[in-house]
Amino acid sequence: MGYSGHHKHGAYLLAHADLPGFSRQDQRALAAMVLGHRGRFSAERLNQLRPRRMVPYRLIAMLRAAVRLHRRRSATPLPTFRARLKETALCLEFPADWLKSRPLTAADLKLERDRCQEVGLTLRFE
Repeated sequence: MGYSGHHKHGAYLLAHADLPGFSRQDQRALAAMVLGHRGRFSAERLNQLRPRRMVPYRLIAMLRAAVRLHRRRSATPLPTFRARLKETALCLEFPADWLKSRPLTAADLKLERDRCQEVGLTLRFE
């Protein structure tokens, strides 16, 4: 498995390693977050690792948005923005016109919005 599959390898390691202080359910939840942070945001794929309680889809959505926003790993800092999390919605509020001046980032976030809908989450950005 190459670099493109590092999230799958990381998820496997988390699900099967001995991690003192973490229950098996906690390990599977961590593995689901690592698995879901890139690629398809598929409930079916994540449910393979799901602990008895709900997979933290909201945390995965936040992690995925962070990866999209920091995709170039630029030295230029991101602007101060606000993230609000409600039951099944994540709202990101950016400074006025910030997204308009960054069409690639806006397109990435729109793609994430569509992927979030597949697992019943709403991603909004303003």
